[in-house]
Amino acid sequence: MISLFEKNVFRHPIILGSFAFVIFTALGSGAYYYQATSAPRDTPHIDDTTILQNITSTGIVEPAQNPDLAFETSGRVTHIDVVVGQPISQGQLLASVDTSALVASRAQAAASQKAEQATLDAMNVGARQVDVDAKQTARDIASQTLANDYVNALDVTRDSYGKAYGAIHTYSDSLFSNPDSASPSLVFQSSNSQNVNDLVSNRVVVGNELATWKQEISTLSDDSSSSDRVEALTRANAHLDVLRAYGNQLLETLTNAVPSTNFNSVSIAGAYTSANALRDLVGALISVTQNQSQRIKNDTLAVQSATAALHQITAPATTQDIAAQEARVEAAAAQVAAANAQIAKAIIVAPFDGTVASIHANVGDIVAANTSAISLSPKSALQVHAYVSAKDAVSISVGARSMITLDAYGTHRVFPATVTIVDHAPTMQNGVPAYKITLQFDQDDPAIGIGMNANVTIPITH
Repeated sequence: MISLFEKNVFRHPIILGSFAFVIFTALGSGAYYYQATSAPRDTPHIDDTTILQNITSTGIVEPAQNPDLAFETSGRVTHIDVVVGQPISQGQLLASVDTSALVASRAQAAASQKAEQATLDAMNVGARQVDVDAKQTARDIASQTLANDYVNALDVTRDSYGKAYGAIHTYSDSLFSNPDSASPSLVFQSSNSQNVNDLVSNRVVVGNELATWKQEISTLSDDSSSSDRVEALTRANAHLDVLRAYGNQLLETLTNAVPSTNFNSVSIAGAYTSANALRDLVGALISVTQNQSQRIKNDTLAVQSATAALHQITAPATTQDIAAQEARVEAAAAQVAAANAQIAKAIIVAPFDGTVASIHANVGDIVAANTSAISLSPKSALQVHAYVSAKDAVSISVGARSMITLDAYGTHRVFPATVTIVDHAPTMQNGVPAYKITLQFDQDDPAIGIGMNANVTIPITH
């Protein structure tokens, strides 16, 4: 049986409270001892090797990719296709400046490339018969046109002589006595005796010129060569120049004519009109012969060009020609690539998955090159840059396991990481050379935030 004393002791509230406090304290001490003597929950496993030393450093949590995006060229913003907070995927178009001129240049370059490639393909395959036929037809037409020119040249030469001979006798012989003799004389008087003498002499020259021209024409026939026909045209121009000079001399002499009983003012006026008609007709004949000569020259060049084009299309391309055309194709392709590169500088494309953090430009703004326009929060793994001494750097290798704690969570929460880069050249830090190492977190953890202060521990084992 329980004594009265025992009942009073075990049922007394103060006694019961004391027992409860002792038990709670014992349990708490045990839990603390277990936690203090056990490895942290997130501490990475280190191989069961001897740890020679722990290399420590500090750094800042940073994204593995640059979150600030900018246009590589200046211009007016025409599109911003995202808003703050919007999730984006790698390769997604985010914004662009005006590319209309660049797109036009690319289209022109692409057309040039297409044309050069078509030429190269044609050189490799050879001419199509339809193309050969077209070039042959063009050459035949040019040749026939030139043949017609030579036929017309003979007609023009003969016609020019006939009209010039008739004009001399129609418009000027009435002013002379014995015009076709070696000693013609004027039927009117002039106040300038020198003009009279010169005109009489020129009439003799004109007679001899017409006689020579007639003799030249008599040697021509329908069988005359093309070169003889061209030469006849050239001589016809020279004969007509002599007749033109004679007509100008006649007009000058008539200007100084003195009216007489046999050659009054009315006769002088009529003679002046005839002399003008002679000059105009000779000038027109000169234009006809010169135009015919020029037509033969032009059509000769046309035949040569058409013949060269036919030869070019029928002759097989040489190795050198193909190599030269391939170079043109490559040059045209380079122009397209250059245009694409310029367009790429005028747009911003997401380089990685993430979320739009901020936008620093508006549609219509003029932005400068390499000025941040959009900032992203990367979805990819984060990293820490830390600096160590040269002695420690040689002990660290890429792939080394490490532990990182963040000031935000204290020393009891450890995040495993791996060394990804060890610089081989020093960087000055506070005036002291140090070597930068890059560590990447092994797991994406939402608890890790960009900009957090990080403490790095790299165990060096053997």
